[in-house]
Amino acid sequence: MPSILTCLIGRQLGGNADLVEQFALRDMAASLLSRIAQKYTHASHMLKPRLVRSCLKSFLDPSKPFGAHYGAVIGMQAIGGSEVVRVLIVPNLREYSKLLSDGLDDPARRPAAERVLTALVSVLASLRGKQSLTNGHTVTDDLQARLSDAVGEIIASRILESGEMQLAHIILEA
Repeated sequence: MPSILTCLIGRQLGGNADLVEQFALRDMAASLLSRIAQKYTHASHMLKPRLVRSCLKSFLDPSKPFGAHYGAVIGMQAIGGSEVVRVLIVPNLREYSKLLSDGLDDPARRPAAERVLTALVSVLASLRGKQSLTNGHTVTDDLQARLSDAVGEIIASRILESGEMQLAHIILEA
């Protein structure tokens, strides 16, 4: 487990490995953790909570690089599914959005921050579950303001730009 967690939420992976390879390794580590959590949770009832706690700790640490945050986000979703996203990620997004905004403004950190933003929107989509998509939702100033207040302006604008009105309503209800 320590090796997989290092690959998922470690500060630096592969020395000179390019960003694509580092994020691919984090994706594979999340997939492995998901499989291990599914298969062995019956043997250790504390397995999932301990893994999620490790990921949450990395996600909430502003001194960690965006690669570690990316691994933490996809790891939490892979281990605990939409319930972990709803309970642990959504409440922390408004504060995290400030850190993300700083990263997007820095040209050196922008590629990794973009990957984290994309991962966040992707894991938030898991909240939708098996609900069918419905038309008729439009972006109003009130919806945009409430969503920005809930998850931060950067994440809210990405959700609304992608036309995910149903997801916006689900997040606000969570």
